[in-house]
Amino acid sequence: MENKPNMANSSMSFRDRFISALLIGGVIGILLGSAIKMFYAPIKTVPKEMRMVAEKKKNIYKGKMQDESVNILENHPVMAYIKAYQEEKWDNVIEQTQWIQDRLSYINKVSNGDQQKIQKEKERIKNDIKERDINKNFLTKEGIEDRYIFIPEAKVTIVGIDDKGPFTDKRIKEMVWINIEYPKPSKALRNEKQIPIKSLVCALSVNSDGKIIKSSIIGNAKIDYSSIKLWYLTKGET
Repeated sequence: MENKPNMANSSMSFRDRFISALLIGGVIGILLGSAIKMFYAPIKTVPKEMRMVAEKKKNIYKGKMQDESVNILENHPVMAYIKAYQEEKWDNVIEQTQWIQDRLSYINKVSNGDQQKIQKEKERIKNDIKERDINKNFLTKEGIEDRYIFIPEAKVTIVGIDDKGPFTDKRIKEMVWINIEYPKPSKALRNEKQIPIKSLVCALSVNSDGKIIKSSIIGNAKIDYSSIKLWYLTKGET
C-alpha cells in the first residue's frame, strides 16, 4: 500500500516553525532594543551630569577677573590676609583669623582679662603660624597650614567670588577662590607624593566682620585638589 505524505502534519510543522521564528525574532528584537536603549542612555545622561558639574564650577570660578575688578579687591579681607602671610606681618594674620580671635577671647575670659596671659598665648600662636618647616611642606587629605600656601614667592590671582552659597557654615558671608602659582619648584608647595606644585586653586571663607574662617581640617584654605598642576623636574632645574 502506497504511503502518502501527511499534508496536514507537514503544513502544521511549517506553520509552527514560522511562528517560532517570529517569536524568536521578536524576543531578539526586544533584547536588542533594550541593549541599545541601555547603551545610549548614558550617552544622553552623562552630558547632562557633566553640564551640571560644569555649571557648578562656573558658579564657583566665574572666570579670571578683569584688571579693574582686581584693583577694587586690593583691600579685600582675603587679599589683606594673604598679603600679611607673604609679608610676614604676623600680627595682621592674628587679627584677621577668626579661630585665633576666638582663642584669645577664651583666654581673656578664663584669665579674667589677664593681659600677660593673653600676650603669652598670642606669642605662642605667632611662633606657630610663622614656622615654615620644609618637612611639613606638603599637602595632606586634611589640607595644610596657610603659611605653606601663601609664601612670599607665590603669585596670587582672584578667580571667583561665591556670595550666594549655600554655605555649610552659617557664619560665611562669601567664599573667595584664588589661583596660586609657584614660579620655582624649589620654593613650591608639594603634593602628597612630595612633587612640587606649579599652581592650584584654593578658597578662603570670610564672615561679615571680614575675618577668615577655617574651611578645612588643617588650615583655613579649602584646596581644590582637581585644580593642581605639578612641576615635572628635569636634571638641573630648580
